[in-house]
Amino acid sequence: MASKAVMVYDDNYCDEPPVQLVVTNQMACSSPVSPTCSATSTGANTVYEDYTCIDDVAAFAAFQFGNAPYLIVENFVNGTKCGTQQGAVVYRADEGCYYNVVDGTSFRIFPNVGGAVTIATYPTSSCNDYEADYVTVGAKYLNTDECFNGMLRLHANMTGLLSPVKQTPSTEIDYKAREEIMFPGWLWEPAPRRVFESS
Repeated sequence: MASKAVMVYDDNYCDEPPVQLVVTNQMACSSPVSPTCSATSTGANTVYEDYTCIDDVAAFAAFQFGNAPYLIVENFVNGTKCGTQQGAVVYRADEGCYYNVVDGTSFRIFPNVGGAVTIATYPTSSCNDYEADYVTVGAKYLNTDECFNGMLRLHANMTGLLSPVKQTPSTEIDYKAREEIMFPGWLWEPAPRRVFESS
């Protein structure tokens, strides 16, 4: 089974590290003869996309992002304990605010205490902290074989960041992770609503 990787950029040259990779498994995949770098607009947001066929998500992400920090989130069929992969999304993790083509939100990813990683999801491109939903994933689930929540596996390359730690803004609201924010049903089979737990 082949995998199609859509590279998402925020400039029309498509020559910088992408802000996002969306990888889906397909029965067959044909790479374009030449790079496309086509514009895609959703409301006020415009991004540029190219695509290719790949065999190895980790190797392709390392090639595409280079020294830029990134987070790979692999999604597996629910109930297989990370045994049957459905696809993956790779996020640029340099603390910048980027548009998420998967669901139309925006995201920021930054390191947290104890080797954890925090994903902030925003309803708009303004990325205001008071509007954010925060998901903090403990170091136990990063760059290991641990299966997070029964269906996710995460790999982080954050060495490109100069600042080692960023605290999650304090709030009285108990933000809970919504699995469909990062992994909507149109990418793969829908799963019941679950809550990310940090350790």
